[in-house]
Amino acid sequence: MKKRTRKRGTNGGVLSVRLDAGRRRAIARVAKARNVTPSDVVRSAVDALLERASVSVRPYDVWKRVLGKAEGLPPDLSENTGKKFTELLLKRRRA
Repeated sequence: MKKRTRKRGTNGGVLSVRLDAGRRRAIARVAKARNVTPSDVVRSAVDALLERASVSVRPYDVWKRVLGKAEGLPPDLSENTGKKFTELLLKRRRA
């Protein structure tokens, strides 16, 4: 394992986590392959998990990576959406 270095000005704390031998070995392999410390590997994994698990305040944040990616749809698809949706509901109610 590499020498642990502490960055100045960080207010980080220590969190103890118990890992089985297999996970410790896997983390050590990844750390060696990336030429980083095992702590860096764990922090990176935690960051990735938190990014995926974060609850977005705005629906836009959830959909932003796919917005504008659709192809082959009518150019006026979003125009008068409320009106079209109301018409659809009325049509279903009559059926």
